[in-house]
Amino acid sequence: MSKTVRRARSARLRLWLAAICVAAILPLAWAAPAAASSTGAGGINISLPTGFRLSGRVIDAANAGVPGLDVLLCRSSEDCSVRSTTTIADGSFTIRGVIAGTYLLTAFAESARNFVTTWFAGASSTTDPTQAIDIDVSANVSGLGITMASGFTVSGTVTGPDAQPVANVEVDVNGSSSGGQGFSDANGHYVAGGLTAGSYSIFVRPPSDSNFMPGPVFGGTVVEGFDSEFFDVTADLSGRDVTLAAGETISGNIRGLVRPATIVAAGSAAGYAIPIAANGDFKISALWPDQPVQLIVQEGRSATDSQFPVGVYDGTSILSLDQSTAANVDMSLGNVTGISARVPRSPSVQGRILGADAAPVHGWVVLCGDAGCGQSSIGTSGSYAFWNLPAGAYTVYIVAFEHEQGYVTASGGVSPNFGDASPIIVGKKDVLRDVTLPAGYTISGRITGPAGEGLAGAVVYSAHTSHQSGHSTLTDSAGNYVIRGLSAGDYVVAASGAEGSDYLANFFWTPSGATTDFDLAGVVTLPPTSTFITGTSPVNGATGVPRTAAPAVTFSDSVHNVTRMTVFLHPLGSSTNVSATVTYDAITHAAVITPKTRLRGSTTYVFEISGVTAADSTPIPALAVQFTTQK
Repeated sequence: MSKTVRRARSARLRLWLAAICVAAILPLAWAAPAAASSTGAGGINISLPTGFRLSGRVIDAANAGVPGLDVLLCRSSEDCSVRSTTTIADGSFTIRGVIAGTYLLTAFAESARNFVTTWFAGASSTTDPTQAIDIDVSANVSGLGITMASGFTVSGTVTGPDAQPVANVEVDVNGSSSGGQGFSDANGHYVAGGLTAGSYSIFVRPPSDSNFMPGPVFGGTVVEGFDSEFFDVTADLSGRDVTLAAGETISGNIRGLVRPATIVAAGSAAGYAIPIAANGDFKISALWPDQPVQLIVQEGRSATDSQFPVGVYDGTSILSLDQSTAANVDMSLGNVTGISARVPRSPSVQGRILGADAAPVHGWVVLCGDAGCGQSSIGTSGSYAFWNLPAGAYTVYIVAFEHEQGYVTASGGVSPNFGDASPIIVGKKDVLRDVTLPAGYTISGRITGPAGEGLAGAVVYSAHTSHQSGHSTLTDSAGNYVIRGLSAGDYVVAASGAEGSDYLANFFWTPSGATTDFDLAGVVTLPPTSTFITGTSPVNGATGVPRTAAPAVTFSDSVHNVTRMTVFLHPLGSSTNVSATVTYDAITHAAVITPKTRLRGSTTYVFEISGVTAADSTPIPALAVQFTTQK
């Protein structure tokens, strides 16, 4: 049984967790001592407080509720990341789990609904964020109302060079302070709304299977390049018609494909990835005649599989794996037909990723070298594969959900350190590389609410303090969680209530409760040491502590080196220790520091333990506890 805790000071981890930190400290319930074993640490429990609720209704100018709008709570007009929700059928909304503070409230919609982003301004509403009114949240707040402001619209008709209407063209109306988007209908008509007064330009994107060019609009016509015609919007504006420009095409055949593939005209304005037919035929449309393009053939891509390109067209009959050899296809004479090339023979890297129990693992594999990076999901049998690899040296990183992850080493295992990676040398032959992933260590515990209720669906994060590797998981219906597959080292653990719940987010575990202050976060060491701190008195964050208090710390077993140099007390912000005596009870394993005079009233003190060792001389990680005395 063990648990080890110390203050986290890693600058890299601070950056990793910046997005889940908030600025207040709340005194929370005691976290039970961790139950640990050689395979992990248990009892890493976090109690989350509930926050406040903000509720109200969003209506339009006719007093009708507006459903489906995003309502955001903001720290400032530039930071609306606090909490958010969506209005329901009658326009009402409730934002839950809000920490005490002062906020702004705003609502916005997609431009197709012709509403402008609108801010709460007390009895009225405003489109000017500088006129928004602060909402002081120290209890539940209800009755908040926002009346959405309607925006201006820009409309017109989209036609081809033959003056015939063109449907399904995306028309983007872009300005410095707002923007709108519309799509042309069967008659070519479009409307883009949600615009405030200002200067705008238009950019169009025809369907990718058409031969019409995407681009900015100048003089009512789509033009090449980046120059746009700007116009002022001070009211609804109609008659902004657009004439599309027809492009050139490239067509041909790619022989020897064994997997679905696409072809891209790199350097073109469209840049679409066009599927290649099963027989190898392809046709790329919407190319400007004076823009030379380069052809890249690549495997079909998904979120978890992205192979290296099959090759580039270099003007010969075989695609080249060296992308620097791509040839420019001259479009100046019109359509280019009859391009034909064969897929080259290229080596692959394949293998299986299994656990120590020989069972397949879940995750994906990333392979990187001078030619770039590719990604392969791990199949149900544990298999993975990379194709179309140029010759060179590559490193492999495995992302696993419930096993240790890291760079593949020469022994066929993994390490979190890049320096331990064993290069895979790709030449003319296929490379087989199997990897065995250790099960790793676990961190487990329970996430509860203020009344001890288990929280289902809470998110629990773990992050390594030195190399930022870690895992996350969700709690079960009783609030229990297990984070698996962690490598040896020190971890910070944080939890957040389920999305849309009343429970607050981003609380770090400490041995005396939980905190939102990164500097007070506890650290769980894996594998756990044999001796650990079981508790302190006062607990971290305590207030109203008697001025006669004698702070104490209790260990799970016998410890050595308990002295005034390793157990000390000082006011927050001061390096001068309080004059005191330190005693240690070998039976209760408790160390007590007794000040020689009464502590100052209404003062925050820091009680620190640093340099104490276990009976086997293993250092016990340092701990710092803050408390405030009574008047």
